Amino acid sequence: MKHITYILFAVITLCSSTAKAQPGAYQKFTPGFLANVPFETLKSDFEKLRPKAVKSDGGMSFRHEYSEKGKGKIKYVTYYFMGKGVDKLYEYIIDYKTEGVNEKEAKKLFGEPNNNGEWLLKADNGITVKAWTFSKTLVIAASLPGSEWDETK
Repeated sequence: MKHITYILFAVITLCSSTAKAQPGAYQKFTPGFLANVPFETLKSDFEKLRPKAVKSDGGMSFRHEYSEKGKGKIKYVTYYFMGKGVDKLYEYIIDYKTEGVNEKEAKKLFGEPNNNGEWLLKADNGITVKAWTFSKTLVIAASLPGSEWDETK
């Protein structure tokens, strides 16, 4: 009976540790100014870390949306969190003031595009991170389970 208890304890410990957020896994894909809010940051923690961010859901029931005014070359940043009680950060939308800066910043972070003009990357925890640019915008999205980019659906 003692052995079963130890095994059960080990299994529960292992399962709970793998379910925790792994923000370090995304460090290489996170722009420096967003380092304190990596992918998988909980919405409640984000609200404390970025108190000036404004909630602006835009009528989408499957996600929560926050926006924040940028500094320097950044006009503003939009953050997407999963809905339905999961509330984890899974996407950044960075709007720059000047055209072309988005491409330069993306190449600085990710190198040359590797997927038809976009970036398809793997985080240290196995999650796919996608990035693309358009107009003056850089989008970086993690395919977290339960997000709109979930690859297991």
